[in-house]
Amino acid sequence: MLVKVELGTGGSAFLCGGLLALRPDGSLLGLPTRVLVGAPFSDWRLPGLLLGGLVGVGYLGAGMWANARYPYSRELSVLAGVGLVVFEAVEWGWLGFHPLQAVFMAVGAGVVRLAVVAGNPTTPGVFLAGTQGD
Repeated sequence: MLVKVELGTGGSAFLCGGLLALRPDGSLLGLPTRVLVGAPFSDWRLPGLLLGGLVGVGYLGAGMWANARYPYSRELSVLAGVGLVVFEAVEWGWLGFHPLQAVFMAVGAGVVRLAVVAGNPTTPGVFLAGTQGD
């Protein structure tokens, strides 16, 4: 379950961040630049690069690391989860509230919870996609 959430979130963030960087007017995702008034950005390029780089690459890396069962994968997943919560909180502060921010803050908190539960040897199948308990 954890790996699926991380890879799905990472893939989505990487794709959407890339689309924002590719077309910084936000038109590929229907995001008008007027939303950025008062924010430290004049267009969506840097926010897209941050989304794709930090959340996208971070979550894809954490998911692949956890799937391979490398050392410290649980800690990396916790870091990714906390990072997403912080990323969304900063975005909320810059742009104002949007319901998707709350959704992704919950995803980040859920990843932290799954990673902590995955560290419990009595909880089989939390880490690997397609295993019992998934």
